[in-house]
Amino acid sequence: MADGKPRNPKRAPLGWFGGKWFLVRDYALLDSSSIEAFKAFLAGGTAGVVSKTAVAPVERVKLLAQIEGLRACDMTRRSITHIAWDIWHLEGLQSFWKGNGPTVLRVIPNKGILFMCNDYFVALMSPATRETLLGRFVAGSLSGATSVTFTYPLEVIQSRMASGKHHGGIIDCLRSILSTEGFRSFYKGYSASLLGVLPYTGGQFFLYEGGKRWLQHVQAKTELSIWEKFVVGAISGKCAQAFSYPMDTVRRRLQVGTFFSQTYTSPWDCCKSIFRSEGVAGFYRGMSLNALRAMPSQGVQFAAYEVLKDLLSIRSSKSSSSPSCH
Repeated sequence: MADGKPRNPKRAPLGWFGGKWFLVRDYALLDSSSIEAFKAFLAGGTAGVVSKTAVAPVERVKLLAQIEGLRACDMTRRSITHIAWDIWHLEGLQSFWKGNGPTVLRVIPNKGILFMCNDYFVALMSPATRETLLGRFVAGSLSGATSVTFTYPLEVIQSRMASGKHHGGIIDCLRSILSTEGFRSFYKGYSASLLGVLPYTGGQFFLYEGGKRWLQHVQAKTELSIWEKFVVGAISGKCAQAFSYPMDTVRRRLQVGTFFSQTYTSPWDCCKSIFRSEGVAGFYRGMSLNALRAMPSQGVQFAAYEVLKDLLSIRSSKSSSSPSCH
């Protein structure tokens, strides 16, 4: 290194300083797998923000329908149209997006981690396994569990705000939960959420990949259009949510029950309470509205991710030779 310059500039990104080379990490690695991981995170997060914001009004009405049993102990339960009218009439148009702020804050890391780690778990598998739909189901389930673990507190805040019982901002809600209920309350309903997210995200990726392969085979082509990917994503999301919806209702009740003076000792206790007071139908309140939300939301999410993958030149997990999540 007589000329005072590095022989391999890519291995010395910080340059020469104080008579020494400061090598924080291998720049070649930063150029490949870590950059791919960051791009997957960025694409997944952006796709999640677009899809969640688009269906936020439907999501809020659905949430209020799910927790209607808490509010309506001694009152007539409102229909979905009645709930929507009350939001419009009493709070105004902008209130349909109440709680969307923490949703966006949650969905960026949630969907970013989901798609990034899905690529990672797929890349960990043998070439033969990663091509199977079972492999896609396992990778999707593990990535879903990882993402919900890291972002669950933001989901609790979003549910509290959207329930209509908390009228402050995100920071105010966070402080209120910490001061009155403690840190553990940020993970109320986590076990129920985990039980729901494993089959849900696993089923999403399983059905999406299987649907794409079937459509490619039927149409005898190697690449689907953006609209075909949207349709496959919408259908896969709807089917996956149909199986996990009861646990989603339990999760919501656990998250906001304190606001309605209803305390549950466990997800099982919550299930028994719903069944006793509302029957089986109580687990499916708002599901018709959820279908209206889930199909466009998941369609936009998968289609947007595919578009962003192309724009950011993210390598397909099929051809990845090494894990891309760090």
